[in-house]
Amino acid sequence: LDSAHEEGEVLLELELAWKTVAPGGIVFGDDWVLGDGAVRRDLLRFVSAHAGELDDDFGRSAEAWGRVLGRVQRGLFLSYNSIQFFMRKLP
Repeated sequence: LDSAHEEGEVLLELELAWKTVAPGGIVFGDDWVLGDGAVRRDLLRFVSAHAGELDDDFGRSAEAWGRVLGRVQRGLFLSYNSIQFFMRKLP
C-alpha cells in the first residue's frame, strides 16, 4: 500500500484494502517514518480497530527474512530501516 499520505485518506485506503485481503493475506506499506506522521497515525488507528483480526505471531515467523525490526503494536510490524510496515490477516 502506497497511500495518499494525508490523514484520513490513509485510514480509508487501509480499510478498503483490508476488505480485499483474504484470510492469511498480508498487507505491506511504506512511509511509516516519513512526512508529518499521517501514515503512522492512521495506521495505528486501523490496527487498534482491527486488533482481533491481526496475526500477532506472523512477525516472529517473518524474522527469518532478516528484515523485521520490531513489533509496534499487536499484529503490526516494521521492517527495513523502519520505513515499511506489514501485517497479516488471521487465517
